[in-house]
Amino acid sequence: MKRPELPANEAARLEALRAYRILDTAPERAFDELTELAAQICGTPIAMVSLVDEDRQWFKSRHGTESTGTPREVAFCAHAIHESEVFVVEDSSRDPRFHDNPLAIGDPHIRFYAGAQLRTPEGHTIGMLCVIDHEPRRLTGSQIRSLDILAKRVIGELERIKAFRIVREQQESVALSAKFSALGEMAAGVAHEINNPLTIIKGKASCLLAMVKAGRFDPVEYEKVITKIDSTVTRIARIVRGLRGLSRDAERDPLEPAELDQIFADTLELCAARIRNEGIDLRVDTGAPVRLDCRPAQISQVLLNLLGNAADAVAPLAEKWIELKVESQGTHLRIAVTDSGRGIEPAVAEKIMRPFYTTKEAGKGTGLGLSITRKIAEAHGGTLVLDPSAPNTRFVLTLPVRATVKARCAA
Repeated sequence: MKRPELPANEAARLEALRAYRILDTAPERAFDELTELAAQICGTPIAMVSLVDEDRQWFKSRHGTESTGTPREVAFCAHAIHESEVFVVEDSSRDPRFHDNPLAIGDPHIRFYAGAQLRTPEGHTIGMLCVIDHEPRRLTGSQIRSLDILAKRVIGELERIKAFRIVREQQESVALSAKFSALGEMAAGVAHEINNPLTIIKGKASCLLAMVKAGRFDPVEYEKVITKIDSTVTRIARIVRGLRGLSRDAERDPLEPAELDQIFADTLELCAARIRNEGIDLRVDTGAPVRLDCRPAQISQVLLNLLGNAADAVAPLAEKWIELKVESQGTHLRIAVTDSGRGIEPAVAEKIMRPFYTTKEAGKGTGLGLSITRKIAEAHGGTLVLDPSAPNTRFVLTLPVRATVKARCAA
């Protein structure tokens, strides 16, 4: 048996193969249909999409066999990747390279093999679309051309999957950028919200230390100081919880029952300081307590985006206020964020939900906040709209109380 040699471009070839992230993935109908068609066209009992890895060949798709792969050193495909045209072995028992190959003299008893190269657009052969028979045979010119065409279809499908993944990753990256852009605009306020309670804790701890050094034990005073420290630590914990929830990727989380009041509390811990420091009157009316099926981190992001946009809009105005109001409508909730602005011009309103459209000056915002916010609402089975009938600028988020969809949203 002749062992296959390594191609001169082996390192680049392996890099090209792994760039598809296809190894050891589950079977997919698109590839299975191509192997089945290859077997029918060539009249063979077995057909496979074989990817030649560093020390094995792994079958992304297989027709007529249960094998998932073999060692590379015995693989016919490891020889075939060196060729520029369809590689054919009409009778392995008469071929000195394969006559004593374990795959020829044992299972699956390969006597006939034909493989068309899976060649990437950059020219790297990462594997083969091959057909196998237990008996010697020949292929017609038409069958060989068809096998080659199907191999190109396999590469086309791999390229489609890779392109979809790249776009998806870019969307997630941009969405994460938008999320932290919103948080960045609140950063000074968040730092202030954490720094103040830390100052309180330090002061109260100093009081306790002074009382201990003075040998003065006053249970009532001790209880007051410790209670204050405890409540302040709890406040910091809420801020940290809000930051952790916002920073994580919640897109793949299942919808879960959550207290809307808690989501509001965590979100407001992150933005209330900035709003207050800018002299904005924040009015919050959450109504009766309610639980809804949602991804809490994503709903928090929605609220942070809407409140941040409202704060930006009213900052230059003489009258500055933002109202956050919740209304129950039976199976749905309406969460309205209204500010003292006098609405948005129709020409701007038409574009405002589009990705990358922004009315902010360069360097402030990504133009993705409202686009992502609307996608999050839709992924929850809800909507986000600008209310053109309101006398002030008013965005309305509508969400079902109970889960109606399980869609995902890159946010």
